[in-house]
Amino acid sequence: MLAELYRRLAATLEGLQRSFEIVFVNDACPEGSLDVLKKLEAGDSHVRVIPLEARRGQHAALLIGLAASRGQIVVTMDADLQDRPEAIPELIATLARGYGAVYAGRRGRYESRRRLAMSWVFKHAISLITGMPADAGAFIAMRRDVADRVVGFTDQPLYLTAAVAWAGRPVLSIPVVRDPRPLGASSYSGGMRLRMAVRALTQAIRWRIGEVAR
Repeated sequence: MLAELYRRLAATLEGLQRSFEIVFVNDACPEGSLDVLKKLEAGDSHVRVIPLEARRGQHAALLIGLAASRGQIVVTMDADLQDRPEAIPELIATLARGYGAVYAGRRGRYESRRRLAMSWVFKHAISLITGMPADAGAFIAMRRDVADRVVGFTDQPLYLTAAVAWAGRPVLSIPVVRDPRPLGASSYSGGMRLRMAVRALTQAIRWRIGEVAR
């Protein structure tokens, strides 16, 4: 799966005809993915691999990759091939219309009805508080100043998807079909999702209260 993601990413980014890097953050995955990533890194100077010794979780891993990135435009995404690398050019082109960040608005039947319904409720609540698009996920193109602002957030663990919207620049989502997971299953159980949602909502409410208090 990682080799296929790399192939599609490289083909898409080379088509943009601009300099690029691909930063993979290995979140202590026990399935041999680090060996695959090291081979990709050895064979392509565009690739950088950041291995984590202990599992940190999706948003913490994304934040580490964001901090390590060097470009003036940064794109975050998951590595499970549900997010389509081929959508990156459209996300980047939309940034040029004056946005600080552009989200891939999730479309399609990419998980169960129950999980989609839970996600809908949670994200609409976050949207009302932070201005994050209600169809947003972690597939985001953002400008360097937004990335730096998000990296500077002191809240931990940080819900990155909402933090990007809270960074103070205009944001937008554009519809992008999200594919079902091609292999394996998500490591996020229902309980883990619920705990993450409670933390994220608490974090967003704290941001809003802090803004009102200023």
